[in-house]
Amino acid sequence: MTQASLGNVKVGENKIHGIPVFVSGQCYEMGIRQNQSIERLHKAILSGYRSKFDLSQMVQFGLDKNRAEIADGSNLNDIAFNVIMWAKQYGCMDELVKSAYEGNKGYPKLRTYAEDYFGESSVD
Repeated sequence: MTQASLGNVKVGENKIHGIPVFVSGQCYEMGIRQNQSIERLHKAILSGYRSKFDLSQMVQFGLDKNRAEIADGSNLNDIAFNVIMWAKQYGCMDELVKSAYEGNKGYPKLRTYAEDYFGESSVD
């Protein structure tokens, strides 16, 4: 099979030096899979933290941050999303996932997400 070249990337390949990339109009790990993971985390956080106050406590206790200073929004859905985007931007996703799970272990979506994120044996 002949593949066209895009600089030093062959169309159809999905990694350069082991880093996932967008090639030939297809989305790979850094696109669809990462967004699906963020969406799952968002749903998991909303399942375990059902008020702005609960979410604010988790952020304060787990991340040592004032939630209102890092993420605002008109409703819980927006605030949870903005907390995730803040954590992603500042490289704090591990801490956010750990804090969300440890702050409310009784919610299956949080446990499942944490197990998938860290590896099943790393949780608890």
